[in-house]
Amino acid sequence: MGRVIAAVLTCGIYGLWWLYDEMTDGNRHFEKNWVWEDALAGAVRSMT
Repeated sequence: MGRVIAAVLTCGIYGLWWLYDEMTDGNRHFEKNWVWEDALAGAVRSMT
């Protein structure tokens, strides 16, 4: 509810910032875990 109020009071600027932050946070997650996930997938493939 607080994000909606903040977006209304800032004429949508907060909403745009929040959307940008959500997208960059997701990208950072994938970049950080890419190596680990590839290693895990390789280990699973080698077991079969």
